[in-house]
Amino acid sequence: MFEILFNSVNESIQSWTKKYGNYIPRFYIVLHTFGSDIKFNPHFHVLITDGGLRIDKKKWKSAPDNYLMPEAHLFSTIGPQLY
Repeated sequence: MFEILFNSVNESIQSWTKKYGNYIPRFYIVLHTFGSDIKFNPHFHVLITDGGLRIDKKKWKSAPDNYLMPEAHLFSTIGPQLY
């Protein structure tokens, strides 16, 4: 189960940065399996670079202002769940 979750996070980040930033980022994915109340609560924390190698792998490219994904898309996707 955790391998599927790790792969999903990896593929999501890679596809967004390729589509919207045209670069390959570097990142760490950390799995936490329990919450602060010691109940089973698998979730990830991700540290990601503010940019990455261009797709042609010749130069560093800084991330765009909207970083991982367009802000409008982010809020239309998860925003309603936050309120």
